[in-house]
Amino acid sequence: MVNVQALETDHLNRLKSLISIKSGTIPHNNQILISPTMAGELHCTIGDTVLLVADNTNDYMSDEVAVVSGIFEETGLASFFGYNAFVPYEMGESIVQLPEGECLELIVNSRGNNDISAQTVDEIKTYLTLMPDSPSIVSWDKTIPLFYSIVQVWQGSGYLIQFIFISFSLIILVSLISLIVYSRKKEFGTLLAIGFSWIKITFMVCAEYLIICFFSVMMSYAVTSLGISLIPKTGIYIASTDMQSALMSEYVLPMLYPINFMYVLGLFAVTTIFAVIISISRIRKYSPVKLIHN
Repeated sequence: MVNVQALETDHLNRLKSLISIKSGTIPHNNQILISPTMAGELHCTIGDTVLLVADNTNDYMSDEVAVVSGIFEETGLASFFGYNAFVPYEMGESIVQLPEGECLELIVNSRGNNDISAQTVDEIKTYLTLMPDSPSIVSWDKTIPLFYSIVQVWQGSGYLIQFIFISFSLIILVSLISLIVYSRKKEFGTLLAIGFSWIKITFMVCAEYLIICFFSVMMSYAVTSLGISLIPKTGIYIASTDMQSALMSEYVLPMLYPINFMYVLGLFAVTTIFAVIISISRIRKYSPVKLIHN
């Protein structure tokens, strides 16, 4: 017994981004697209016929003859789904004798770039509870838990890369600020000579670099916002077989979250203050005369 999925035409076309058709074409009418494993077990190839036998909704067996239209090869994360074969939805509807207007599985996809709202999900649940057989509703993390486990690993790797990138950025920022502050020794010596204290100098230097930090982050926010506004609402098409085989969308739409810029601004501000304090603590042991003539 194998799991044969019956999909509508638009879903069959989407399969091209999940699987690689080794030979043949997408199935139409009474055709079937099978995996290499299934083709080997049945000793069949393109053009051969296979007999499909299934339990229908009337509690007895029904059958249908299908012509093999192609053989597909799973790539990327799609290999974890264990696909065996695909047939057009009309053929699947016929073999299980599904009443008109009904369906065995309802897959809800968002046509926009936003997640389906909780209100919409509640409306779907309410509609399903009113149906005679009371079908259940589950999210894809329940139907394909292995896939979501792999996604969690990818997400964890992304956080690790983000942490490494931020760490190196902060190290570079501390080094640059320390170098610049250390090169201003003559300026600090002059300020000390006219009556400034090290505390006032520290506050003054911190204020200077915090202003630069603020305008730099805000400028990057403005430039990023402008760049995203020029991108079509459908997103950027990525002609990448690897992304498609990993079940990722063919279109990528960058999203801008102001809270992330606030996070970066706060992180850079703390780092700037830390770098200034450390740098000034290194040179405050010198006298004003030595700072001026150094």
